[in-house]
Amino acid sequence: MTVNIVPPYGGWAEFRSFVSWAIDTLMASYPMAEKTLKPTRGHLRYIDAFDAKYGFDAFSEFVEEHLGAAQPIRTAVIEEIAVHPNQITFSFDSVFPAKSPIGANVRFRIAPGQTDGRKAAVMELHCDGRLKGDFMSKDELFSWYDDAHRTLSMAFDRTVSKELKSRFGAIKEIRQ
Repeated sequence: MTVNIVPPYGGWAEFRSFVSWAIDTLMASYPMAEKTLKPTRGHLRYIDAFDAKYGFDAFSEFVEEHLGAAQPIRTAVIEEIAVHPNQITFSFDSVFPAKSPIGANVRFRIAPGQTDGRKAAVMELHCDGRLKGDFMSKDELFSWYDDAHRTLSMAFDRTVSKELKSRFGAIKEIRQ
């Protein structure tokens, strides 16, 4: 089951209503869902693209200042061999076990990309984990996705600089 939305993101409560509809549809499509529907994995992913309207100019400088990812090549090497040291790009990809949901991994990916044809820094936050492989009620599934959302929301909040957040515009209340 995959559920997607595109900007503007109206918050978790709005997205959760789409997930609710998808879970209802999934359960209705299984005859005797309690006996036959046995999900084994859960996955939640956020994708954010930061272009010039968010202050994006040079990839390395932007992601180091606003997303906390430093380019991995020693400065001395770049200065010695790069024609334009300020035009270095790189990809950042890190995976680690999450505290919640139990048994899940969090993945951070930051790479150069595009949004609407404009150069951007693209950040993906994933939460991927095993489910029990047996029937799970809608409430149990939502519990997993709510935990994954809280983890990714915290990751986003702690990763993005205050200055970058100030460029997002009016703050929306995001109901849990």
